[in-house]
Amino acid sequence: MTDREEFREEVEDAVEIVKLETGATQAAIEKATIDQQIVTAHAYPRSMQSFLNELKEFATMDQETASSCFYSLKRANKKIEGPSVRMAELIGYCFGNLRTKTTIISVDEETITVEGWFYDLERNRAYSDQVTRGISDRHGRRYSADMIRVTANAASAIAFRNAVMKGVPRSLWKSIIPDIRKAMLGKGTMEEKRKAAAAWFGERGVSEARVLGYLEVKGWADVGEEELIDLRGVITAVNEGETTINELFPREGSTPTTAADDLTRKIQEKEASPQPPAGEDSGSASAGPGPDESPAASLPPKRRKTCAVAKCINPPASDSVLCRKHRDEKAPPAGEPEGQEQGELL
Repeated sequence: MTDREEFREEVEDAVEIVKLETGATQAAIEKATIDQQIVTAHAYPRSMQSFLNELKEFATMDQETASSCFYSLKRANKKIEGPSVRMAELIGYCFGNLRTKTTIISVDEETITVEGWFYDLERNRAYSDQVTRGISDRHGRRYSADMIRVTANAASAIAFRNAVMKGVPRSLWKSIIPDIRKAMLGKGTMEEKRKAAAAWFGERGVSEARVLGYLEVKGWADVGEEELIDLRGVITAVNEGETTINELFPREGSTPTTAADDLTRKIQEKEASPQPPAGEDSGSASAGPGPDESPAASLPPKRRKTCAVAKCINPPASDSVLCRKHRDEKAPPAGEPEGQEQGELL
């Protein structure tokens, strides 16, 4: 074994030792952090009454916040509703003495799997939930990198929500649900609330007939508080990307599209849009070469930054590729016509 090979082995062994020591140090820091958080949680235990009071205060502070706490949608003519990601964030904030995290477990050709964790530091319990989402469209084509990142973020949010709901079950906070549902309706008369709901969907191209058909009522006079709360839940589901307007309210003769289909379309439109060349101002147009002018002739000549003589760092003279000193001492490099600059040497 040569000296060079021995040296290389010594360096590799040293690097491996550093990696092990770094990993051990990070693990020790993580353990110390968790231990300290557990000690703090035991020193300042949570109060369930304070938790409920804070959660009610924050969740009902205004109509927009209350409406974002629950989602509602229909799948295969079956109504699905539950606490939203925003509700999970409020619950985690008010519950206290906890840790949460999400981790991407795997990404293959067809799916991405994300795991959410909830650690109750006070009770020394941990809960997790895995969410798998497809990363290919209805034609079997794999999503672009942007679309995969969007899907990963959505899956992470749902995994976080599910883990929090396992750690803080519904039975602990269900007593404030009626207050949240009341706040979802907002202020004003029923007529004003119906008009506001019709206006929101109308601005998004949904006719009154499609909205009434979704609610399974004959007219707006039949829309009561429960129906208005359902529509608020639909708005939350659309805003969070759980579904799309066209999926819940398809036009007659059209094919419903999912949230993934809409995201795919937006990213494809973005990728298909022409991009200005690097360094070119997209707001200005280039005049380009004239009819009797070649593209190369329209470009300014390139100049050297230093003298063409090796190891000379002096700037070249204005009429040569050599500095003034070497221009006076030597002729230009062989093959260069007199007075021409070697721009390609840049």
